[in-house]
Amino acid sequence: MWSLFKVALVLWATHTIADGRIHSDSSQSPPMGGDQILRGVAYLNSEDGSVYGRLRLDQFFAKRAPTHIYGNITGLSAGQHGIAIATWGNLTKGCGSVGPHFNPDLMTHGAPSDEHRHVGDLGNINGQEPVDITDHKVSLFGRNSVMGRAVVVYARPDDLGKSESGYSRIDGDAAPVIACGVIGRSLTDEFYR
Repeated sequence: MWSLFKVALVLWATHTIADGRIHSDSSQSPPMGGDQILRGVAYLNSEDGSVYGRLRLDQFFAKRAPTHIYGNITGLSAGQHGIAIATWGNLTKGCGSVGPHFNPDLMTHGAPSDEHRHVGDLGNINGQEPVDITDHKVSLFGRNSVMGRAVVVYARPDDLGKSESGYSRIDGDAAPVIACGVIGRSLTDEFYR
């Protein structure tokens, strides 16, 4: 009886029960209710503070629902800048410790429209316009969840894996990263007003 109690206690402490199923990570657990919208937010900054902004991420809690990534980034030069989601939300060494593009399927780098690409490949943004991306591989829950990972913005355009550069199929030859921010869960609509 005592060992059964210990097993139940361990399961209770390390798992969250939601929607009648056990989820091993509460940040991956679905919200209760019908047409819920999951929300994330990332505050981006450059090392010197000259580039900064806020990106919002919204997704209906439904299988294969796209994620809408939108917001503003101030301080970018005119022209195209690569944007991606990196594997880790580790900022202990600034943007240099966020790791490679988020790639759970072990693909090569590509364009957002490519079937075979990193989940974190978001293409390019215009440095003088608001960010407005809708992506079908990025998710705020489940296996492709980007919660706790980092958004990175590059100094140069992403070549979408199409050039002969040795880095093209890794990060679109867009390095260096000039700003980054960790994606966190937003529990209210307060950030969206």
